[in-house]
Amino acid sequence: MRVSSALALPVAVVRSISPYLLASAAAGAIAIMAPVHATIVPIPVPVAVPVHQVVTRTIAMPIPLAITMPPRCDDTYVGTWVASTYRTEFADWHRYTMHLRCRGDQLVGTLDLEQWRAGPSATQVPACADGGPDENGEYIVARVSERDGVLRVDAVTATPRLLSACSIETGYSLDHFAGKLDGHGGLDMLNNDEAGNAHDRPYHFHRIDR
Repeated sequence: MRVSSALALPVAVVRSISPYLLASAAAGAIAIMAPVHATIVPIPVPVAVPVHQVVTRTIAMPIPLAITMPPRCDDTYVGTWVASTYRTEFADWHRYTMHLRCRGDQLVGTLDLEQWRAGPSATQVPACADGGPDENGEYIVARVSERDGVLRVDAVTATPRLLSACSIETGYSLDHFAGKLDGHGGLDMLNNDEAGNAHDRPYHFHRIDR
């Protein structure tokens, strides 16, 4: 059998290289046992830095006074007032019955609205085929105020109270009346509604009772 040349070295040769092998092994052992100088990365330490809160300064603002004041409850405006107008562009009538009353020291108001379609000469409500009135209406709660002799009646809420049996209801938009006494017992007012159908539409109210 053939043997490898590395295993067939003479004994004298082996002995001659032994000191070199031992010296090499010792050097390796020293290298392994020597301390390794590694770079140490410091761990960041959190530092508490006080944060100053920014406080927004607020200034108390006065509440603005209303531009209108409730009129005194005397006979100047108290009573029931009626006014009618014909709208040519819609071929219909509007009749408002305005009730101004005292509630404590304040003047309050409500309006009854009747609306019907007819010609300009038909000042009375027409009838449906069944004999019922051909009109639609609203019950309106209003806020009343006065300034420099100008009375304002502003609708706040409205509830349908009349429904025609033969005509389609056209709906209602809140009214805003403003005007003055005419010096002859009447009240001339202009109406602007929130839908934009009425632009300073004139109404002459006359008082039918107190």
